[in-house]
Amino acid sequence: MKRLLLLLLAALAIPTPEAFAQGSALLYDGFDAIVMEERKVRNVVEVSRTPLFDNAPFLRLRKGDKLVKAQRDFQGKGGKPLADPDRIDFYVLSDGRYYKRWVEKEGDEVLLSSAFHSADNCLLFDWDVTLENARALRKLLPSQYSSSLTREQYDAIFAAVQKEFPEIKVDFEIRNPALREDRIISIPGQMLAEFQGLAYDSFRNCVYKYSVRIGPSVCSITGQTLLQGPRHVERSEFERVIIRGENGTDGQDVDPETAKAKKTEYENMIRFQNVVIGAIRSKTN
Repeated sequence: MKRLLLLLLAALAIPTPEAFAQGSALLYDGFDAIVMEERKVRNVVEVSRTPLFDNAPFLRLRKGDKLVKAQRDFQGKGGKPLADPDRIDFYVLSDGRYYKRWVEKEGDEVLLSSAFHSADNCLLFDWDVTLENARALRKLLPSQYSSSLTREQYDAIFAAVQKEFPEIKVDFEIRNPALREDRIISIPGQMLAEFQGLAYDSFRNCVYKYSVRIGPSVCSITGQTLLQGPRHVERSEFERVIIRGENGTDGQDVDPETAKAKKTEYENMIRFQNVVIGAIRSKTN
């Protein structure tokens, strides 16, 4: 698909916690994901089935494209092949390029897997842009994007955080974020569906508002921090670092003053995570 190559410039750059906190940041770009799934293959066999995928029956092959089964070709590639080099996977053949599709099989059904951001399939196939179809694709995103924290969970988070971390201040708009209803957006040349929600990211240690946009030429997720907790700290920042080299194993001590400060930061990070997760669970049915 030529436009996949043209849109390589839109490749995903993982935002840092600092950039994420400053405003809306791109969290995921489906074009980048699809390009990363291009493979060299062998023993190609065309697949003819209706529907193509049983959990997204509205997806249709574009003119000239094919759904195929094939084995990955490791010739000319460095490194070792997979543990099962003869494994057969599904691919979309488009403009002479093979894009792997992650699927699961349940009996005679072939299902797009939700474990690999499979909503980006909207970019490889034709489909009618309706909320019903877009919601089915949204379900193929990781859990934090396929649904949203409820308002009850969000309120519980703020109440718990303000009690345990009174030094964290937020303004009224952040405390009461406006979320648009699921909607179809029509702009010149394309239609897309938009979903907004609330989520917690344990790595960035923040609660944030996100927007998912899905259409035949877009699959993106943007996010904006609403509540920022203590920064992420690794245990290696305050514990003895083990270095394994050619001559055996050696240790490298962390400066005591630095270790003490980092350990305090780490404990605050864990405490914030426990407070947020506990609040979410307290309002989970």
